[in-house]
Amino acid sequence: MKTTKLLLVFLVTLALFSNSLPVSATNSIELEASTVYNLDSKGAKLSQLDANSKAVFKNVEITTSKLLLSGNLVNGKLFDLQGTIKKSENSNADLLVGDLKDSLNNFEVIYFGIDRASNSSLTLNKNKFKGGEAVLKLYLLEKGTRNLTIIETTGLNNLFSADLLFSQQDSLDIIDHANQFWYAKILQGTEIPSFEPQGVVSGKSDRPYNISYSVGGGNIYEEMVIRHYIEGPTSLDTSGGTFTTKMYVLSQRTWSYDYSGLDSNSSNFQVGYFTDTRVDSWTDPGDAIRQIQWDGSYQVAGGIKTQFKIGYSLKSKYVPLTSYEINYQFETPYTAKTLKVFDNSGSNVTRAAGTKYSSGMYLKNTGQTFDVTFTVGHYDTNKQKELYVTWTYDVYNGQSPYAPANGTKTSNMSFSYYSS
Repeated sequence: MKTTKLLLVFLVTLALFSNSLPVSATNSIELEASTVYNLDSKGAKLSQLDANSKAVFKNVEITTSKLLLSGNLVNGKLFDLQGTIKKSENSNADLLVGDLKDSLNNFEVIYFGIDRASNSSLTLNKNKFKGGEAVLKLYLLEKGTRNLTIIETTGLNNLFSADLLFSQQDSLDIIDHANQFWYAKILQGTEIPSFEPQGVVSGKSDRPYNISYSVGGGNIYEEMVIRHYIEGPTSLDTSGGTFTTKMYVLSQRTWSYDYSGLDSNSSNFQVGYFTDTRVDSWTDPGDAIRQIQWDGSYQVAGGIKTQFKIGYSLKSKYVPLTSYEINYQFETPYTAKTLKVFDNSGSNVTRAAGTKYSSGMYLKNTGQTFDVTFTVGHYDTNKQKELYVTWTYDVYNGQSPYAPANGTKTSNMSFSYYSS
């Protein structure tokens, strides 16, 4: 392991605002630090750190409303970290996490935390700390490189009251999952294969997506379960019937057998962030799609305009559609949740239709969903029929192999009914 001695020369001014008097100090504090050069994508170099580097802190302020750290590394690069402290996502009473950015844009703050349960949480300097003491953790990645500087220390504990700071955490916002479970920012996980059914008839299909990360000699697991659902009438006539299909986050979790403090009911998974999410539907001969309506509860990435695209194809009532690859003859953009009614008065009718949710409209939290309804009408041929539905989407997790370049996911469904 290659490490370097660091000199983060700076004064410490640390104050906690509360009903009691603030605590502050003006000293040079030398602390241990390690720099891992060219960090490997799987994080093997993090399993054994050489604690032979040094850091000296300057201009640090921690309150319940803000967090400031400024200084420089021995290579001369400055940093000016600004942000806020937040409480942990999983109601961990012994962890506070910083949401920080370097205003000088020299470093990415991979992680900042104040941890009172370092023996059960993810601590890179294993067996260094006693249980119950507050450990300050700061991980800085030099931009444009894979050089990661790691500081884990109790050297500032005499400058602030950890108990006082933790006692005020109920007033804090909850930290974003990616900032607390930081490893996905810089490490590549390993996909854990799971069974994916080829198709579902008249019901639901649950697709689990699993990934593992090896960090600091232990393993961390993440899972998101996506449910695909279809329902509708068991029979319909010329008055028609409405079929509903949904794709939503059924559940998710993060856990570790090596770090008991890492349990969470969330994950780094996202669905639909990088590519369009698409749902396509088509009918058996004799029936046609009269109307499509789209809705959902989802997140929208910053700077992205909400956009939907409705595609459809006109075909003869009597021609079977055998391919799941539906190439639409017509496509219309929309910017709001609404509906489209099709004109089936001609010799050709709307046999296939679908919706695209544009990239950047994505599912992140449990319960978030994309919803589409199709109204289908009977025009000819009395018999048992199927309405076919295919969902196409991308799944992403940090630096993981679920990146869109490795292919999109599909879920094929159908609903059986009698048409007369």
